[in-house]
Amino acid sequence: MDEYGEGEDGDDLRPGSPPPPPIYPLLNRFDVQMLSAERRNIKPPVECDSWCHTVVSEDKVFNYVWTIENFEKIVTLGENSKTMYSEQFVIPLRRRFTVWRLKIYPNGRTKEDEGYVTIFLKDSCRKEPANVRAIAEFSIVDGDGNRSCIKTVDKEFKVLHHSFGFNRFVKHTDLFSPASQLLTNGSLILSCKITIKQADTMNETNQFAEYLEDRETLTAAVSGAGETSKFRHDMMEMLTNAKEHAADVVIACSDGEIPCHTSILTARSPYFKAMFSMPMKESLNRRIDLTKEMDTKTMMTLLRFVYGGSIKPQKMTLSILEAADKYNLLDLKSACSLHLKKSINLENCIQMLITADRHSVKDLKGAAKEFILENSSVLHQSDAWRDSLGQNTSLLSELLQGLAASTPQAGRSEIVVGEENGTPVAKRKRKH
Repeated sequence: MDEYGEGEDGDDLRPGSPPPPPIYPLLNRFDVQMLSAERRNIKPPVECDSWCHTVVSEDKVFNYVWTIENFEKIVTLGENSKTMYSEQFVIPLRRRFTVWRLKIYPNGRTKEDEGYVTIFLKDSCRKEPANVRAIAEFSIVDGDGNRSCIKTVDKEFKVLHHSFGFNRFVKHTDLFSPASQLLTNGSLILSCKITIKQADTMNETNQFAEYLEDRETLTAAVSGAGETSKFRHDMMEMLTNAKEHAADVVIACSDGEIPCHTSILTARSPYFKAMFSMPMKESLNRRIDLTKEMDTKTMMTLLRFVYGGSIKPQKMTLSILEAADKYNLLDLKSACSLHLKKSINLENCIQMLITADRHSVKDLKGAAKEFILENSSVLHQSDAWRDSLGQNTSLLSELLQGLAASTPQAGRSEIVVGEENGTPVAKRKRKH
């Protein structure tokens, strides 16, 4: 076996080797609100006045992909390309972040390894070691999108800047053989699946559960706390100056581009986690194309919530709710629903109902429906509500059924929804 670990500084820098890029200061604590949804989903097993739930962390699985173009040319450069580094990337754990990068020697690490590619996973934090046990599965993504040359190393990363990997990961003759198809249009695509073994515990209490139902109250309660405020400030700095903080992906919007970090996106959004868990176009190109569906203003509002865990009430619009649903940001979707319920009026109630129904927001839909039924006499004076619901006969039927149920009738009747000359209509028919 050709496993090898590098200690001390682990960089093994030679003259002409590029220095590693800077990384933002290591953050040691999650925002309170990042855990609030988790707490809210846990209920005491029996009725009680106070309770505690102890959680054992699950193993963290993180996939990183590195594309190196014209790799054969890099190998032929010989000594001038002795060491190469990927961008740094962040793997968030329950209470802290760990910083990593991949490191390769295109022509082998030592003279004995010439003719091979050497690869390492490196703990890249500047101040303290990752202090975790990590299983690194290295592989090459071939031209068909399959993983080949799979090798796994299981090590403890407890020394600052330590690296582990394989001196002889893949042989040059195998890599450059046309029959192997290991290169994709001349590019070497390296994949590293990192599994961090976790066994730490965390107590979660819920003595005053009624206060957790209102996310805005919770936001106001913690926003002034020193550590939380500092954390949010650091995260906003990381977002607004992403290029200076090892940004590794770009979101392309209709009116501009926003650099950000895959580790944060995948930790907070199952949508992005699925996108980057496989060698898809976005993962390989490090670019997410949303030019046809999102502007930078809306995306920045979403990203401020993703990074900082909070959002101003005036920013909680229907468009943000729709985006939160698409990108599976359930805590933001819930917060928007809570806020929008309080702002239903005669002008927006129909659109609130339609949007809530389309995105399965039951609480908001129920509140909009109740408002419409209570104000049916006013809304009935205008045809605008029928025009808005014209293409949604099931929702129109649901509304009219609710109206019928709330209106006393001389005899038994029912509402029947149909069409006349292509226009949805609703008629009351007496039951026999």
